[in-house]
Amino acid sequence: PCTALRFGFGQSNPTYRITDARGRHWVLRRKPAGRLMSPTAHRIDREYRVMRALGAAGVDFPVPAMHLMAADDTHTVGAPFYVMGYVDGVVYEDVMLHSVPSTPAKYAILREAMRVLATLHSLDYRQLGLADLGREGQYYPRQIERMTQLARVQAEVGVAHAKSPGLALPSLTAARAPVPAIAGLEHLGPWFAANGPPDHTCLIHGDFKLDNLMYARSPAAKPGDAPSKPTVLALIDWELATLGHPLADLANFLMPWYHVGSTAATRRRAGPMEPLADRPPPLGLPDARELMAWYLADRAAMAAPTRSTPKRPSPLPLDADGVPCGFLAARVFSYVRVLVIMQGILARMVLGQASS
Repeated sequence: PCTALRFGFGQSNPTYRITDARGRHWVLRRKPAGRLMSPTAHRIDREYRVMRALGAAGVDFPVPAMHLMAADDTHTVGAPFYVMGYVDGVVYEDVMLHSVPSTPAKYAILREAMRVLATLHSLDYRQLGLADLGREGQYYPRQIERMTQLARVQAEVGVAHAKSPGLALPSLTAARAPVPAIAGLEHLGPWFAANGPPDHTCLIHGDFKLDNLMYARSPAAKPGDAPSKPTVLALIDWELATLGHPLADLANFLMPWYHVGSTAATRRRAGPMEPLADRPPPLGLPDARELMAWYLADRAAMAAPTRSTPKRPSPLPLDADGVPCGFLAARVFSYVRVLVIMQGILARMVLGQASS
């Protein structure tokens, strides 16, 4: 006999820890039940395929072991699912690392995160058998078009619920659609065409952030303690993995290091689409530029030198300040993407499909 314990964190695909009578653990991840808003959402088969490719012999990348994909099985647990190995590691849900006692330990944890990201972006997706995972080039224009369409569908869920409520939600009435529309998305495409980064294609995670990284525990360490030599055991939650632009992952990770300027002086200095300013990092953390420099240095070190380029040039074109060209646009995209994700979470709540 086995027992199943549902993880409470996360809003997309329901995930469970499976334990057998001998105390061995696995992780089962399944699609939500019911009608899905997008045919490209909740692609657990995609997650399984990417992690299986990354976990293959000869690929030095930290992912859980893949055991079983049941893409057509809707009877065992009520929806398609897959089973992967259980990783007993440390997850830092607080990106500011307040629970980590020392500055060197915080730096080491974040330094390891940038190494993992650079490693991922340096892999040859063709050799991994993932060349058909997505289309090469034009990642941002395609994503903006897709997000605009998805936001429209998600808002329509609220309109339908307002006309015929199927789920009672606190403080929501039929007179008020519970899933608001996102205004202004139609302006994003033209702005990106003028300000977006140059094309670059690699395998991207799609939701790269600190709490999707599982670190090895130090010997005799208590839960929450920083490992003495931080090593990532697994990068998880690959639902949004695709062929895309590397700045999408980097900007997503660095979001907590930025904030929207709120003072009148900031608004006067910034253009209509540029209200983003650097936030001084909390004491004991590197700033965004230092994290970015680590990532760029690792990418350059992992690039194979040639006779014509023996110095291993930067894999991304940089501006005069040493920042990847178009990085502001990548940051704007990250904020818009979060808005669409939050709207989607609310839509899944209306449909009764939220995982937590």
